[in-house]
Amino acid sequence: MLRYYLSHLHVKTSSGPIEDKSNKHRILLVDDDADIVEVLRRGLKVKGLQVDAYTSPQEALESFKPKTYDLAILDIRMPAMTGFQLYREIKSRDPAIAVCFLSAFEIQPDEFKSVFPSMDGIKTIIKKPISTNGLLKQITPFFKISAGAREISGHGHFSFRHRSGPH
Repeated sequence: MLRYYLSHLHVKTSSGPIEDKSNKHRILLVDDDADIVEVLRRGLKVKGLQVDAYTSPQEALESFKPKTYDLAILDIRMPAMTGFQLYREIKSRDPAIAVCFLSAFEIQPDEFKSVFPSMDGIKTIIKKPISTNGLLKQITPFFKISAGAREISGHGHFSFRHRSGPH
């Protein structure tokens, strides 16, 4: 299915984020594969979500603003900076953000916890390729978790309609 979408897709390559403003839920999506980023970004946009999408973890980190995203979806294997490194940097800036990982490999939660005990807060590793509907089923619970974490940490949940977005 992903191959079908990729074969009918005109990928726009840019160094900055690709941004949408259509819903109060905002997602940070980072994967070094431009095709996957574009397919997922478009699919999530159609479902009414806002997505800031990056193919460079460094650019995503440079543009990252705390208390902006409900969820970060990060590829595990990227050059120069892994998804785990990006996760640690993002969590140090915004402890309340919910994060899940993308991986082309099947990773069981128990196996992940034993190999990466310092990553105990990770609840979901999403196997690629994945359809937009499949992705939505896995990430929708994170919107409630993120909102609850922001309330507990005192940051509150807020609307993104008035935010100007990354540059």
